[in-house]
Amino acid sequence: MAAVDPHLQLVLQYAQGVFDRDTVQGFAARLVRVLRQLADPAEPTAARIDLLDPAERDRLLTEFNDTAAPHPGRHGPRARRGPRRPAPRTRSPSSPGTRRSPTAR
Repeated sequence: MAAVDPHLQLVLQYAQGVFDRDTVQGFAARLVRVLRQLADPAEPTAARIDLLDPAERDRLLTEFNDTAAPHPGRHGPRARRGPRRPAPRTRSPSSPGTRRSPTAR
């Protein structure tokens, strides 16, 4: 529900079995951040809106996006097997040097 008297006031209703209070407060803080940026004449386009605060952005880009993992390199299981042998080549009937039987047409 929203009311304007003299400032915009919002009431958020949520399923308490689905979201906890801290999560909903985070949603509300992001909504307020977006609305303030939309109301700011210096930020005229929606494409420039920052949904995340600097701490959240840093956490997403450094902590959650950290995909570093040990690489087995030369010491992994494949290194012990040696090179794979290529599959044997077979000649197709149309390959040069193939004999045809006298009954084949």
